[in-house]
Amino acid sequence: MFFDANATTEMLATVAFAIAEAATKGPLNASSAHSQGALARKLLADARETICMALGHDDPENIIFVSSGTEANNIVVNGFSQLNGRIISSAVEHASIAVPALAAGSSTTIPVSPDGVIKLNDLAKALSERSANDIVLVCVQAANSETGVLQPLEQVAALCKASAAQVYLHVDAAQAFGRIGLSTEFADSISFSGHKLHGPTGTGFLWMSDRLFDVLPRTILGGGQERGFRSGTQNVPGIVGLGVAVAERLQDFNSAVSKLAGLRGRFEDRLLEEVPDSTVICSHSPRLPNTSNVMFRGADADTLLAQLDAEGVICSNGSACSSMKPSASPVLRAVGLSEREAFQCLRFSFSVLNTIEEVDRAIPLIVEAVGRVRAYK
Repeated sequence: MFFDANATTEMLATVAFAIAEAATKGPLNASSAHSQGALARKLLADARETICMALGHDDPENIIFVSSGTEANNIVVNGFSQLNGRIISSAVEHASIAVPALAAGSSTTIPVSPDGVIKLNDLAKALSERSANDIVLVCVQAANSETGVLQPLEQVAALCKASAAQVYLHVDAAQAFGRIGLSTEFADSISFSGHKLHGPTGTGFLWMSDRLFDVLPRTILGGGQERGFRSGTQNVPGIVGLGVAVAERLQDFNSAVSKLAGLRGRFEDRLLEEVPDSTVICSHSPRLPNTSNVMFRGADADTLLAQLDAEGVICSNGSACSSMKPSASPVLRAVGLSEREAFQCLRFSFSVLNTIEEVDRAIPLIVEAVGRVRAYK
């Protein structure tokens, strides 16, 4: 029972078939002038069109193909740092935002409230301190990978627009795309990673507005592919698979979201009823339909994680990019949990391939494991 969809998802059979089929079409380098190059460009163009439809955007040239959400975030943040501008980000951003922003040396971190939502008054204050001569990048994720909390992007965008400075808004949508509705209306750039949506690992995209295209320096230099932002030969079969994964979710978006919400609802209702002293983190905030971060008071999360793994229940003790590190989650600390409390939390995140039957089988196993861990603390 794999309940760690926010870390990665199983590739759909249709995606694997599309990748294999593309691979049989011979060498595919979209930079080549011959017929095989033209075929590669056609396959890339089809995938761009699909992603544009999912975003409600009308210009495929605004889609840059990348290898991961991390690469997409770095393209924006590292490029922006070369402009000697100010970077403002929330306290719960992914490391691929937080680390390069810190390295830029001109960053401001905006705290979040105990419900996991960025403090808009603090953001407004930080923006009000910038003059018309300043250039600012604001980074606010669409949804948090650990808590599932959704950020108020429309309100964030309104604050950016009202600032006297020249402000650009970057949205990390690695967890949100395909799970909630997203629009390019409020952002200047949006990043996504394919393996979060049953696509292939090593694929993703960065959507970028024309106004950001015009000012953002290129940081991955070479042959100039992807409008110069991501030089290097494109992974055509992988991108074809990404396009198929996006198309499948676009086709059944409402039913997929409904199923995810049903799985999470069933899981939380039963878990809170049957496991005493358990709490869903940020449960009163708008959240992704598939994500539950649960604190099991008196139970060490790492020990519990191992016991559940042995029973066939796969979950997570934090972001997959940092969960191997022996430190309390910065996200959980940012929403007000103590270090001890943060070490008692596990994240369960569901995909459309999960079933209610799996949830029902998992609950008694979790009940028993929590009891054992608490007994031996």
